[in-house]
Amino acid sequence: MADDLLKEPDTKEPDNAVACGVSRIGHFLAATVRISKLDELKQKPWIAFVHHSDPLKLDLPESRRVKNRQPYNIGDSALHHGGKGVLIGIIDVGGFDFSHQAFLDPQGNTRFLRIWDQGGKRHGAPKGFRYGAELTQHDLNAALYAAQQPGSLPATVLESQSQQRPGSHGTHVASIAAAKLGVCPNADIAAVLLDVPVPEDDVERRRATFSDSSRIIHAVKYLLDLAAELQKPVVIN
Repeated sequence: MADDLLKEPDTKEPDNAVACGVSRIGHFLAATVRISKLDELKQKPWIAFVHHSDPLKLDLPESRRVKNRQPYNIGDSALHHGGKGVLIGIIDVGGFDFSHQAFLDPQGNTRFLRIWDQGGKRHGAPKGFRYGAELTQHDLNAALYAAQQPGSLPATVLESQSQQRPGSHGTHVASIAAAKLGVCPNADIAAVLLDVPVPEDDVERRRATFSDSSRIIHAVKYLLDLAAELQKPVVIN
């Protein structure tokens, strides 16, 4: 019933369209809507509520070096086993250093099962989405192996992300949640890198890419679908 009023972004906009550039995730629709059309949209019987998107801003962690840091001890490890069998989903900015020693298993493989780079173009988009690049664990481990060869580049360069910086907020948060000294050192990790425009006042790019809170809805859906595919419980930050 929404199809007659909402169109796909790669088709010509009909004269009676309320919205364009629509992406549908479950019961949520993210779309570009003229302000003059909002009242009309809110009157549709199949619309539960209308909420504007909120712009995202980069938030860099404060850099502190802590010597002899001890692992987090939370709850009864005999019950939670350090998050073994659980998927930790991280939605953040700045990139994820999947090659850091804190995220490698005893065999030297990364514990990142997936990274969906919403601004990436080097790989195909994940199933059910039309944008970004999905880096699989196979891709990441291949980069780790290649980086060990003489004269090779670092793994994070071989499998680079669209926004990547040392000490990024994404890596920082992932390390608290699931690194070797984190809360869940035995959990699997999946991450979504949000495509935040730089400079942050790039309004035109925001309008073109939905680089705002509507893409967080997509990120949550992606992580929930991945957890269902893997048959694992998931915790999303």
